[in-house]
Amino acid sequence: MNLRSFFVFTAMAVVTLTGFTGHALAEQAAPPPLLDPSDELLGATERALVENPWAKLDSLKRYPVQLPDLNGIVLNRPLAIMLGKALFWDQAAGSDGVACATCHFAAGADSRTVNQLNPGGDLRFPGGDKAFGALTQAPGAKSEELSPANTAGQTAGGSVAAPNMALSPADFPLHRLADPNDRSSEVLYTTNDVVGSGGGFGGAIMSAPAGSTTDKCAPGSASVFHVGGQPTRAVAGRNAPTVINAVYFRRTFWDGRANGTFNGVDPFGARNADAFVAEAVGMTGVAPRKLALKNATLASQAVGPPLSDVESSCAGRVFPQLARRLGSVRPLASQAVHAQDGVLGTYRHTSGKGLSTTYSQIIQKAFDSRWWRVPGKYNRVNGRLVADANGFTQQELNFSMFWGIAVMLYESTLRSDDSPFDRAAEGVSALSEQEMRGMRLFNTKAGCLSCHRGPVMSTASYAVMREPISHEVYEVPEGSAVQRMPGVHVTTRPVLYDEGYYNIGVTPTVQDIGLGGTDPWKNPLSFTKQFVNPASKKDTFDIQPCWFEVRFNAEQAPEECVASKELAVADLKNQRLGVDGAFKVPTLRNVGLTAPYFHNGGYATLRSVIQFYARGGNRRGKAGDDVDFQFDDNSGTGAFGRDDPAAAAGTGSNVLGVENITGPDPLDRPPPGRQPEEVRGLSDGEIDDLVAFMLTFTDQRVQCSAAPFDHPAISLPEGHLTTRGVVTNAKDFYTILSATGAEGLPLEQCLVNSGDLFVR
Repeated sequence: MNLRSFFVFTAMAVVTLTGFTGHALAEQAAPPPLLDPSDELLGATERALVENPWAKLDSLKRYPVQLPDLNGIVLNRPLAIMLGKALFWDQAAGSDGVACATCHFAAGADSRTVNQLNPGGDLRFPGGDKAFGALTQAPGAKSEELSPANTAGQTAGGSVAAPNMALSPADFPLHRLADPNDRSSEVLYTTNDVVGSGGGFGGAIMSAPAGSTTDKCAPGSASVFHVGGQPTRAVAGRNAPTVINAVYFRRTFWDGRANGTFNGVDPFGARNADAFVAEAVGMTGVAPRKLALKNATLASQAVGPPLSDVESSCAGRVFPQLARRLGSVRPLASQAVHAQDGVLGTYRHTSGKGLSTTYSQIIQKAFDSRWWRVPGKYNRVNGRLVADANGFTQQELNFSMFWGIAVMLYESTLRSDDSPFDRAAEGVSALSEQEMRGMRLFNTKAGCLSCHRGPVMSTASYAVMREPISHEVYEVPEGSAVQRMPGVHVTTRPVLYDEGYYNIGVTPTVQDIGLGGTDPWKNPLSFTKQFVNPASKKDTFDIQPCWFEVRFNAEQAPEECVASKELAVADLKNQRLGVDGAFKVPTLRNVGLTAPYFHNGGYATLRSVIQFYARGGNRRGKAGDDVDFQFDDNSGTGAFGRDDPAAAAGTGSNVLGVENITGPDPLDRPPPGRQPEEVRGLSDGEIDDLVAFMLTFTDQRVQCSAAPFDHPAISLPEGHLTTRGVVTNAKDFYTILSATGAEGLPLEQCLVNSGDLFVR
């Protein structure tokens, strides 16, 4: 078995890290190998990693970001970065006091615990499940998939599950087993609820008055999110991942829908055939211009939330309306800005609040005049720009482009490359003996190299290994968007999947199809689905079939492989796909600060995440008696859900499934006839070592909000006052996050690097 197969089949033990080009640290005393290098279960590469765990680790400092060519668009990059930071943190950008930073304020993520529960978007329920609490019944579900009847309407801790509730440690994890080390043990509690992020009220927009810091909107809907009949802030259906280091990803959002190409208008790149920006023709004319900025997924991502009626906007708002309202407004006018803010301090207003200029003035200094100079008003009509006295100025029409590019440039500065791990990888300092033990576990027994490879610690990043280790062991080159790996079971065929996107069994696929979904025009988000059905291809991406772990033409020697010959023998219409229920592999950097974890926010501690991996995911069902030692899976939790052609009707499979082996089982279960104590597993001490190592990924500048992670003050809505009266939006309860300067906070005031949502 080669290295990739080995770690795919054994990737049960932790959220994982891998490395890039190695730098051995001779001054560090190497502890005794955790595994015997002569162990027959280890191949040559695995043995090398036991003996030299630094062989595949590297600092992020060595990897610059990739950004689009902005010549002819951005005139002054520092001012564009300043604009992006202001827009990201400005509460006035939301319809009712919500900024991008509201959901990304804590190490780039969201650590709020009040009014953060969403009832889930389970596909089994028409229109989604609108009931909070335990999943005690669902159409087509079998008993072993469900929570006990006595948990109906409750959280895992026994509280009434509802909007505006305060979550507690007892409410996690969202899937609880009698034995957390045994995924087939009795289900004590399970739910399709999600710990997301409280956003906007979502009522329909009525007006966006120029110069105002809020929109005028109708009251939100009280159908799902409400207290006492009053609408509360809606909660997003997925957990907010960190924006720090997000510049290294090829695509963003959990499902990859934020395209790598920015069209200037929305997240979907060339998929939106009607997207265009307005370019000046001379001094008085304006014409449509198609925009296609490569390496700009952050810009694509940035223009999504501002118009989302769940995240920050009134329903029906458009960017030109927001531009008109904000144009004459001083950025951050109601928010304190630190005098030593690394980006904003120079432009700080004498009052100490906001900046001493307006959004319109910044745009006109930061961007080339061809994008804002033309007078008059226009509207977009059927791909044309039509003069309209009641329309919008060129600057207002292009506000989505300014927003996306500016926020992208700001977020590109949020690189956390000075953690204890980075310094150790550079030879500047050493890890402790416990941290070294944890690193060895990451690289060997814990099976971490499959998903969290490279300095960003994610295969969804472009900063991964580009060269093969050997003809037997391949790493994915930069241009390979799709991979092909062995089937999980001996009875299954190889699997095609999007590199960097996996279904690891956090939730049943039927609860959230993730990457298996489609864009607004019903085109697949997945590169794999586009690859096997060229008629659906909407994105530009490269396929490297000669680098597939399981090639189509395996009889030809790897060094003689020719891509065209590989594809000529490929039966693309009948390939097995690992797409449905898959999500982007997140970075592990600053993971000690970014709880809760996974796309559903279902785990509050790093330790519980490691237990999740150690047991092989959350696949339900009882042990089967078949000779392959597989397990019944009636939940559809697995990588291929209920549509897996290799599974029996009504069952699913799992990328972390069982291989037909005669030695110790990767799931830490004994093969038939063997006792549990004979199986290699993770002890409590080993889990402690893994956590200790993962905490070295935290950059103290992130922890203490020092530059470039310093920020203005912001008021964070954390639930609602439970008053009754006129049916209008419920009153918010706010806490204030104070402004910080370039030097950050004193250590005693910093976030606690604990890997625990409730130890902050």
